[in-house]
Amino acid sequence: MKRQAQAIAQNHEVFLAYVRAAEKGENEKIEWENQPHFQSCTVVIRGAGLLTKIRAYHIATKELRRHINFENFDRTLVQVVHPAGIYAWIRKLFYGEAYSISEHLDLFLREDLGLDKSSFIGFWLRRLIHRQALGTTISSKALEQAFKKRGIPKLRILPNVVDLPSKKPGPWPEDQSKTFIHISSLRDHQKNIKGILDGLKLLKAQRQDWKFEFMGSGPDLEGLQEYSRSLGLSDLVSFRGYISEAEKVSALSMAIAHVMLSHYEGFSVSTAEAIAYGCPVVVSDCGGPGDFVNEANGYLIDKSPKLLAETLDRHLDHYARFDRVRMYEFIADNYSSKAIGKGYTDFLKL
Repeated sequence: MKRQAQAIAQNHEVFLAYVRAAEKGENEKIEWENQPHFQSCTVVIRGAGLLTKIRAYHIATKELRRHINFENFDRTLVQVVHPAGIYAWIRKLFYGEAYSISEHLDLFLREDLGLDKSSFIGFWLRRLIHRQALGTTISSKALEQAFKKRGIPKLRILPNVVDLPSKKPGPWPEDQSKTFIHISSLRDHQKNIKGILDGLKLLKAQRQDWKFEFMGSGPDLEGLQEYSRSLGLSDLVSFRGYISEAEKVSALSMAIAHVMLSHYEGFSVSTAEAIAYGCPVVVSDCGGPGDFVNEANGYLIDKSPKLLAETLDRHLDHYARFDRVRMYEFIADNYSSKAIGKGYTDFLKL
């Protein structure tokens, strides 16, 4: 959300209302952050439930108006319908305030795969709020199709903002280490980490001139480590756990590929970031990545461990064919803060 707000702030004055639950022992309070053309008000609340969150959004809105001595904003942009969209819809009902929506939630993709299901009330309310909006942005063609199936109109594709490296990537070094990486929250039900490990077992049977590093500290970390050991991969596969931003940058700059075999992705910022760093990607055709992964920056494959092993085997011998500067420029031209900020300027003219 903050990346998106900063992108919009390149062309507009932006005021952002956050809500977050109080941590244990923390009191309710209001926090402020001020940047050029960008101010945010965070309301820290105790308790849970929809009404509590709506109350918090109301407090944040009042505080922003009081802070800047301003009665009405020119535009209201909701980030994800539940629960912020409910508050925006209520304000439209009572005060006639129009709103737009930026929706990145991948719930509909999960539903189409049979991994999740909305309640009737939840489905009805989300569709009503979207239909009452001036328009809705979604981050990929896959999400656009899912929204259209549910009768939600006035859609526009505006991808997530991708942070660029501080400089363009250099050429492949002659002593390049053949290391694959995966960076995520390690939730196997979405990221299909076991599918990657199954593919690596097949690859190991063919060759062992590679390493694979999983980066991230998710709820399934220990179980995945045990699964990797059971496949006999401990000599080639490691789990580094939580990594810092500097470690992430180093990994993306040095690896020969970033590997994702997810069941679904609304966009996949980590995949796009890897391309920006000149790191080719091997990713399943699972939604969002299909919009930007191509033969110049990686491989879009089915979720097959066998196909993954074959692709990694081929890539080990041909990774140097990828033009790293060209990969960076593709993301900079289409997914940088500047590019997405311009897209939101056009969208908010509705």
